[in-house]
Amino acid sequence: MLQAVRFLSLIRHCLIASGILALCAHAVVRADESTLSYRQVIVRVGDENGKPMPGVKVQLFGTGRDALQAMQLESDENPLGVWRFVSDARGRCMVRFGCFTGFDSEKLVGKRVPGWGRFYFIAEAGHLRGVSLGIMHEPEGKRARDSYDYEWNRRGVVKTSDRPVVATLRMRRGLQVNGRVVDTVGQPVRGFDVGVQHDLGSEHHTGYGNEIFKHSTTTDRGGRFILNDIFPNTFYLMAAEREDDLPVWVRTRLRGRWSPVPVDKITPRRGEKVIRMTLVVAHELPYRYTGRILDQEGKAISGAEIVLGISRHIESQNYEDDHSSLRAKSDQDGRFEFRTATNFIRWIIASAPGFAEYSEDYDDKKAPHKWNITLHGL
Repeated sequence: MLQAVRFLSLIRHCLIASGILALCAHAVVRADESTLSYRQVIVRVGDENGKPMPGVKVQLFGTGRDALQAMQLESDENPLGVWRFVSDARGRCMVRFGCFTGFDSEKLVGKRVPGWGRFYFIAEAGHLRGVSLGIMHEPEGKRARDSYDYEWNRRGVVKTSDRPVVATLRMRRGLQVNGRVVDTVGQPVRGFDVGVQHDLGSEHHTGYGNEIFKHSTTTDRGGRFILNDIFPNTFYLMAAEREDDLPVWVRTRLRGRWSPVPVDKITPRRGEKVIRMTLVVAHELPYRYTGRILDQEGKAISGAEIVLGISRHIESQNYEDDHSSLRAKSDQDGRFEFRTATNFIRWIIASAPGFAEYSEDYDDKKAPHKWNITLHGL
């Protein structure tokens, strides 16, 4: 009995000690939180003439991977004053940037808040759109990773400091993009989806990188489309983006000139208010790559696997350009064929059991091509 009492007493003392340690640990965390430092940025929202605009909804977009998800949170998880703001009667809002990495913010303060990195403020109000100067929030003495020559930064950048700094967000009236979608014999294509978006050039790895101001429409009976209020900066035209989407965009007429490829990256000219385009689409996959897989004696190898690295653009512009591929197997005559929506390929790989793998890279992306590939036995 006495031993049982002593055992219970020992457990009680252990529990008390554990509670004290927990309280101490909690106190340490709170003490750490109280020592965190922040830098302040005052965002000044103005119309085309610089007049303050009150009541404008403003979003903060981070371009580092530790800030990408936070800006996508639903409103109940993304409260005002962290990533979303509303300009006050003077057209202003104040934002705090933590002097720590965004990845650490949830551990330090219990929620995802802006930390070190590069940021932009964006806003939409009626027919007006606005993007702030680039916000460079870096530790003292650290060189900014991003070039000031980047398009969004050419108007200048704002560097945070121990004192509050001001970032101007000047709203601008957008331009119009209109045109037609026709097939290869000139007939209008109805119901074809056309859209635009802008790229903030983030470290995002799943697309162009922090797409903003997305806008889309569908062609009418005459194949016509109109997209209004497009922010007058370089934008991307989106149409039939997946490899198996039909019809396939194959040629473009832009500003009166024809191009034999989709022109989906467009930079407005100074003073340009309307951009007119014609998109020519094909109802079948237009590009064909063929070949044969042979052994050293010239005999066909059936069942060989061929992988083709494809790209939408001759110069990589997005994640898919560097990570898309198609697969096929050779038939009993060693033949293979690919039908694609793009005429740019990055590499080809061929393999078969009992043979060394064949691979070839193309620094200059290759157009539709025919191969005779010889595999060497192991």
